[in-house]
Amino acid sequence: MGREKVITGQLEGRPSFVLTVYSRPAPTGIDQAIYQVDVDFSGKIPDMAALRAGHYPGGGDRAFAVDPSGWKADCADPE
Repeated sequence: MGREKVITGQLEGRPSFVLTVYSRPAPTGIDQAIYQVDVDFSGKIPDMAALRAGHYPGGGDRAFAVDPSGWKADCADPE
């Protein structure tokens, strides 16, 4: 099962950005792990409905990704 994190941010004087990080450990000893990072510096931040629909960099349509059910406006990253 993969894990995907979508982070939005803004620095003073710079356009907003969206950063998506997807990781999936190797399911078996002979398979490869996946680590993919997508970033969008266009300044357009998707709203919550767009995030839930998978409309963000990377799109959320990755193999073995879990259903997008844990969206929160603000949350602390435990890792």
